[in-house]
Amino acid sequence: MLRVGPSLFAPQHLEGDPAEACLPQPLPRRALAKNIQDSVYCSMDERPLAFVGSSLEDLRAFPTDARRRAGFELAQVQHGLLPTDWKPMTSIGAGVMEIRLHGGVEHRVFYVAKFEEAVYVLHAFKKKGRKTSKRDVDLGRARLAALLAQRSTGQQ
Repeated sequence: MLRVGPSLFAPQHLEGDPAEACLPQPLPRRALAKNIQDSVYCSMDERPLAFVGSSLEDLRAFPTDARRRAGFELAQVQHGLLPTDWKPMTSIGAGVMEIRLHGGVEHRVFYVAKFEEAVYVLHAFKKKGRKTSKRDVDLGRARLAALLAQRSTGQQ
């Protein structure tokens, strides 16, 4: 089921069944034409982000442009879509993906989206060379192992 973002419709004004928030509310023609470019479709089953280790602090340390782009790409993943530029990181583990952020300096975000309860961000870092450093791969691997151990014991 799809719902349209708040720039076109105002689901917060609806009462009753939350599923009805997906129903469009009529707007004056001029408001619709003005705001149509701002509309964003999103999935009802948006998954939350869960940051493993210091990945949130690392992500916050990115320059503004890279941080905004990473936020956009992670929002895509939360809605069940693929990021714009990504690759699987099988060297870290099954299901681990890398978001590649290009700019003056390269930045990367490792995440796992194969679990229903959340999208887990394992590591965020500035890439310094042509090849991903062993330290970053090892850190991603260790955080994935910790996440899997935590999930197997039932701790959240």
